[in-house]
Amino acid sequence: MELVQQLFKAVTVQSRIKKIMVSPSKETDLRSLAAQLGCSLSSTVNPSTGKHDEQEIIRRIQEAARSYRESYLWLIALTASVASVFSAIAAWSAILVGMCH
Repeated sequence: MELVQQLFKAVTVQSRIKKIMVSPSKETDLRSLAAQLGCSLSSTVNPSTGKHDEQEIIRRIQEAARSYRESYLWLIALTASVASVFSAIAAWSAILVGMCH
């Protein structure tokens, strides 16, 4: 279940970023989202303002989400290959049943 939740967070990250950007506490919310996705916030603080660079945090969030999505592509490939095997078995079964009748 944890896997599904993490993948859902990664897939919906763009819409979550859009919602955060209009919120009054966007810096805190961006940092929270980055923490949920396991992003590092090192070197994102602007020394002159003392605030985090929003664009850099967003870039890191998007990169982490992309990495999550790509890391689970093997699951889609595995599912497709299993479906292909069942399809081949069904096709051979249909051929064999057709030959017997």
